[in-house]
Amino acid sequence: MHTRRLKRSIAALLLVLAVSGCGGDSARDSLEKARNHLSSKNVQAAIVELKSALQKEPNFGEARHLLGLTLIQAGSFMEAEVELRKSLASGYSEALVVPELARAMVLRGQSSKVIEEFGKTEFTEPGSQASLHATLADAYFTIGKLESAKTALAASLAADSKYIPALVLSARFAAIGKETDSALGTIGRILAIDPRSSSAWKLKGDIFQHVMGKPIDALTAYHKAIEIEPTLLQAHFDALTLLLRLGRLDEAAKQLAGIKGFAGQNPRTRLFEAQLAYQQKNFVAAGEITQQLLRQAPDSIPLLQLMGAVELQTGSLSQAEAHLTRASLANPGFSLARRLLLVTYLRSGQAAKALSTLESAIGKGDLDPSLYSLAGEIYLQNGDARRAEAYFAKALKLTPGDADKRIALGLSRLAGGHAAEGLDELKGVAASDARVNADMALISTYMRRNELDKALAAIGKLEAKQPDRPVAAELRGHVQLLQGDKVAARASFLRALAIDANYFSAAGKLAMLEIAEGKPNDAKRVLTSFLEKNPKNELALLAIADLSANQGGTVPEILELFNKAIEFSPTSPAPRYHLVNFLLARNDSRKALTIAQSASLVMPDSPEIMDALGRAQRASGDINQAIAAFNKAIALQPNLPTTHIRLAEAYAANKNTAAAEKSLRRALEIAPDAIQAQRALAVLLLGQKKMAEALAIAKKIQVQRPRDSVGLVIEGDVRAWQQDWSGALVAYRSAQKISATSEVASKVHVALLNTGKAAEAESLATAWIKTHPTDAQFLSEIGEAAIKHKDFMMAERSLAQLLRLQPENPLALNNMAWVMHRLKKDEAFGHAEKANALLPNQPAFMDTLAIILSGQGKHSKAIEIQLKAVALQPSNPSFQLNLAKIFVAAGDKARAKSQLEAIIYSGEKQPAYQDAVALLKTIS
Repeated sequence: MHTRRLKRSIAALLLVLAVSGCGGDSARDSLEKARNHLSSKNVQAAIVELKSALQKEPNFGEARHLLGLTLIQAGSFMEAEVELRKSLASGYSEALVVPELARAMVLRGQSSKVIEEFGKTEFTEPGSQASLHATLADAYFTIGKLESAKTALAASLAADSKYIPALVLSARFAAIGKETDSALGTIGRILAIDPRSSSAWKLKGDIFQHVMGKPIDALTAYHKAIEIEPTLLQAHFDALTLLLRLGRLDEAAKQLAGIKGFAGQNPRTRLFEAQLAYQQKNFVAAGEITQQLLRQAPDSIPLLQLMGAVELQTGSLSQAEAHLTRASLANPGFSLARRLLLVTYLRSGQAAKALSTLESAIGKGDLDPSLYSLAGEIYLQNGDARRAEAYFAKALKLTPGDADKRIALGLSRLAGGHAAEGLDELKGVAASDARVNADMALISTYMRRNELDKALAAIGKLEAKQPDRPVAAELRGHVQLLQGDKVAARASFLRALAIDANYFSAAGKLAMLEIAEGKPNDAKRVLTSFLEKNPKNELALLAIADLSANQGGTVPEILELFNKAIEFSPTSPAPRYHLVNFLLARNDSRKALTIAQSASLVMPDSPEIMDALGRAQRASGDINQAIAAFNKAIALQPNLPTTHIRLAEAYAANKNTAAAEKSLRRALEIAPDAIQAQRALAVLLLGQKKMAEALAIAKKIQVQRPRDSVGLVIEGDVRAWQQDWSGALVAYRSAQKISATSEVASKVHVALLNTGKAAEAESLATAWIKTHPTDAQFLSEIGEAAIKHKDFMMAERSLAQLLRLQPENPLALNNMAWVMHRLKKDEAFGHAEKANALLPNQPAFMDTLAIILSGQGKHSKAIEIQLKAVALQPSNPSFQLNLAKIFVAAGDKARAKSQLEAIIYSGEKQPAYQDAVALLKTIS
């Protein structure tokens, strides 16, 4: 037995020797080679040798330990943790492995786990004890437990009073506590112990950079740390950050090349590579690298921010908006992401959206001072010269330059009523300063003072400074519109597009100018031309889709445009938001809800999508879910008045008048002159019979907006609510003198009908339609008014013209079906059938079709359809009454009686109550 064992042992030994002899170096040889590589600072070669050693001997704990340490140097902290745990499992020394394992875990952001796993671990070896407790101190500090951190640090220094990592940590704590002298004193002590302490030099650089604001001294310290320890990755990164910030791109490229020699695949190295490419204006390379990194870390805020910046530079504005929106929502503290997002909104012609985003930040009280100048530009583009001027003044106070002080002085003189001196100061600076701060302040001041010729002159000087930017040309067009010179404005917007063919803001304003002049086809040509040059521009696609929808385009054509926009910008909320709007406008609430729900899964943190979801849910009758969606939208963007207004509408639909009023008043706190909120509050007050308060709102608006018809329109609405149609007519006619819009014209028409002036109403309608033959809104409204006043001939004429413009308008088809039914025309059924085919399962349309079928004697089919209408909207008494009438016509008095009794049982306040009582008497 013993002889046999001895033979087996000798054979095994010979086999091992044979294998090691045939295979070249042993695992131990590879380990020694790795040590030599590390002594010559060749980290990657050391990693290769250590992995080779472990292929030969997988349970070689010492090699695993050294590989873990080397991977920490290379910045691969997760791999380091794996190797160090394997080293422990192999039985290698806990005293050597555990402190380094804890360090790797802290470096990869697992401070809490380190405390949980090693917080009570103690070692008898002073070096291991000092090392572990220094790391624990770092871990405690990271999670905000300062006292525990100090206790751990004291334990580390008690084990070894000269343990440099603990001393470095002590200096770092002092620096964070703004005890700069103490921190630098401790660093001096460290360097006296070891002049080549790379960690001390690194911390010295941090203090120079972050505490004392001395970037050049910081660079010197970082480079000293790197000279001592060439693989000190964080020192490389900090030096590279400073070089990029200082614009020293050639030095940054050399620094990056040094990092790539030992940590080329580190994600942060690749991010810096992308940042350097961006600053070198190599946007293609920057985009490719960032896109690769985003696949690995799709929620990384720095990556989203950089990708957004790249997309902005290359003109992919919808993608830029999508990336920057995600970055801003994920971390509102990233002011650069917010700045870039605001710039994107301005470049893409979304000045109103830029304003709402800006005011949301202002409302939270966290507007970064670096955004003041941009805020001024946003207010200027939104036509609010007063606030623009105020923000330019704030921006100028932040900079110490002589020119800026002179601008601030000029603005303060203007504010103090010394206009001539203030303007002279601004003009002097604008003439001598190459920057545009004074020019923008001067333009906003002239616009606020309505000195438009002087504003144009100032814009000319701005353009001379920035001939390659379209902003001046667009501003000129805006001022020319204020002057009423549409021809010149058109030329200015075209000039802006000639400078930058990707500048949608100018294309959008040019299209709006064409629409305002009643030239929708020309507007479409402008947008189509822009789209040909920018085929994936989401905003142009959406603008054409919206224009087509307003001009009676076919549904398939419009849906194709929306779907293209979604395809090109799958993470942008705008295409889905506009599609939901389109579907809701067509009363297709079910499809709108499907799209909105799908979008909410893709973009759960988009306030626009939550708003769209809330509106779709409300249209589908799910008021409680709509309220929840609107509240989420408000949580995401609390200072947007429109969302508070929508929430108020939902509360009102839910009969919660108090909550509705509260939401409207909140909207008016945010924007005291928010006309939609004022209007909605007036209606709400009317519903509560608070006529005086509602009228007071109308009068307040008239004071706030003396050149606007809105206040007079609301006054007319209040009078109409009171059945004071003569007073309403006076208010509406006064509004018409200020603004002869389609809305006002239709209200005058209704007031004329209600004051018994039918001939004058018809004359007005005929004249308006003659001069505005494509005004679908007016045609629709006078058609409905004519139906209400039983003027079916007038209703037929207006609806026929509307259907020539919009042959697939389901609401117009349904109304025409009802009119023709009342006129006893055979075409009634065809119109009703088409309306239901275009927009199925709409109770109002089903009700019309059922009545027409019953009139044709097709009672069983009519009953089938009307039962479905009642089931879809069981709280609508008019549908129940019509069902009873169909039962009567079909000779089914028992079911008719049961239906009528149900209506009567609901109470006298039901609108159909009296009709139900009367009908019941005829069949009882």
